[in-house]
Amino acid sequence: MKTCDLLLSSLSITEDNYNYKGLFILKYQSKSLKIDMANLSKTDRLREIKEYFELDEEPLQIRELLMDMIMEKVYISSRITEGEKYEEKAGRPYMERAAGAGDMA
Repeated sequence: MKTCDLLLSSLSITEDNYNYKGLFILKYQSKSLKIDMANLSKTDRLREIKEYFELDEEPLQIRELLMDMIMEKVYISSRITEGEKYEEKAGRPYMERAAGAGDMA
């Protein structure tokens, strides 16, 4: 079986004082496995994943493919603009509309 056939779900990445934790579930048919992203750097854990799901790829390739799947899941586009030159990017009509909303109350 190929790593890309696995379903990656329940991805949760948290941060506390720049300490990041990432957890997710890998699933294929009736088999599922909870994974901590920190363990993806451990060859033993990658071998366990390989054996459990009977994957064709080598452990390092499995890690790369899983990280690609994680990055794809994490990608979220946002319209929120903050930081340098915020006022220029925000656009005047939106700001006037937001300010005018208070007058209607």
